[in-house]
Amino acid sequence: MKNADVSLEMENGKPMSKGSAGFTLILVTVLWGVSYPLMHMVVISGISPNFMVLIRGFIHLVSCLFFFRKSIAVMSIKAWKTGLLIAFFFFGGNLFQSMGILYTTPSRNAFISVTYVVITPFITRLFFREKLPKKVLFSVPCSIFGMAILTDVLNNPGAFNRGDLYTLICAFFYAAMLAWIFHKQGDITYKALSFCMALVQTVGAFFIIAVTQDGGYRSSNMPATLIILLFLGFFGSFLGSSAQVKAQKYVSATSAALLLAMEGVFSGVFSVLFGIERFSTSLIFGGLLIVLAVIVMEVTIDC
Repeated sequence: MKNADVSLEMENGKPMSKGSAGFTLILVTVLWGVSYPLMHMVVISGISPNFMVLIRGFIHLVSCLFFFRKSIAVMSIKAWKTGLLIAFFFFGGNLFQSMGILYTTPSRNAFISVTYVVITPFITRLFFREKLPKKVLFSVPCSIFGMAILTDVLNNPGAFNRGDLYTLICAFFYAAMLAWIFHKQGDITYKALSFCMALVQTVGAFFIIAVTQDGGYRSSNMPATLIILLFLGFFGSFLGSSAQVKAQKYVSATSAALLLAMEGVFSGVFSVLFGIERFSTSLIFGGLLIVLAVIVMEVTIDC
């Protein structure tokens, strides 16, 4: 942890204040919140999820090569190995999240995605032999019940659709990514990691499109779709991911979890503002239970 902190501070120039870091995370949360309804607009316009992932990754990659080229040039072999593995999990999460949003609502996609925080302890237990915290006894049932309310599966067992399943798989990939970042963050700087994420996403999406031939790029409103893709690639992927990794180390885990868990709330708000969905009791109470589960997982309790 100490080596990671030193390397990051050397690369960043100077540490962020706690207030600046918190404000940065709020902006990241808003960015990611608005990204869900925008992704939904892109895929329902005719653009395939694979092509959307490819374009977002490519814009992210070009941005990293322009802004982070000095850090990329001095990456060590250890940094490459760590970065590529974490980037694989990142790519898997983005791919299944994008596939999911084609079949489910933006708010459900966002709230189910954020359950990765609850899943992470099980990943660290499996691969790093960490003891499971007792908090999972509350957070896991709470998040499952929240998903059940959110998807209305309690009243209609068939309501948990293909998109919700894809999104849940996405959460497992994000959980693995978080576990490896926590345990291997001393091996790589945030700039190099952002580059690896962009590289694997671009190459991976291109490979999937080449193999499956599922890369539809025709939209019913191409000018608007291109603007949205540029926004998602630069602000959502490049700026959002890089800023989160940089700012999160300067605030407590509890504060970071509280702020980042709110992306589901912002997703719901923007989805309503854009006319994609309407507020409902299942959205409100299901989403709140998932947010509560995430916060409890990150609160430090001696037990």
